[in-house]
Amino acid sequence: MLQRNNLLLMGMFLCAKRCGMETLPVVFWDSKFSVIHKNDGVLLFLETEVDILSKYPTVRWRVFEEVEREIIYLTSRYFPTKDQPNLVTAKAWYRDRLSEVFKKKKLKKLLIHNY
Repeated sequence: MLQRNNLLLMGMFLCAKRCGMETLPVVFWDSKFSVIHKNDGVLLFLETEVDILSKYPTVRWRVFEEVEREIIYLTSRYFPTKDQPNLVTAKAWYRDRLSEVFKKKKLKKLLIHNY
């Protein structure tokens, strides 16, 4: 099954599993090389499109989703950019991510505390 970015779904899962916080894999897709980064379990593409970077100067990362939906852009500090066209979607995604991270940390703290 091909996704909008021409990566196979299995390739995306393997990349998510093997990509570490300190690694920056380079993949070839959509007739160009792209840098992938993983932050809190989320795969991100380094945004290199000149049109996007000139239109939205704070954009550094694009969220890689397995399901095709509105593109979410993040700053270099992984916050949603305020000038992006899908700001409502980006804010909702960010709230969900914060909630997930908080739940994982809380669960981890409980597990450690109970041992």
